[in-house]
Amino acid sequence: MDCEQGELFVDNIEFINYLKLRASYGIVGNSSIDAWLWKERYRVDVAGYLYNNTLQGGLNPDRIPNPDISWESKRTFNVGLEMAMWHDKLTLNVDVFQNRGYDMFDKGADASFPAFAGFAAPVVNYMERYNWGRNLRLDTGPIWLKICG
Repeated sequence: MDCEQGELFVDNIEFINYLKLRASYGIVGNSSIDAWLWKERYRVDVAGYLYNNTLQGGLNPDRIPNPDISWESKRTFNVGLEMAMWHDKLTLNVDVFQNRGYDMFDKGADASFPAFAGFAAPVVNYMERYNWGRNLRLDTGPIWLKICG
């Protein structure tokens, strides 16, 4: 049987009057972190060192630099189906999505970093976060019933 594109549902599946399949894929980056994490930084310490029985000011390292730091990334995949049946009396929308964040920033290494070091641990890109979900929506239009009697 040879059908044109518009005739498949009209002639063969009469109760479906609208059908659409959607899909999307994307990767985005996030750079909203502290500036200069790749560069060595110092802070001024007014009374930081004891020299000759007097406190002397100086510079202290603030954080270990990470020259390999990069943006966080997030990959998103979404598939959806929209369908209307029986002259729009019943509509169905189904969506399924998946998100995967990777190279995410982690500042939590300070807890395991030795306190006597005097500065914070470097921020690193190694966290991953994964989530998925689904949405289902079913709508009905007005249904008129003929009651005998």
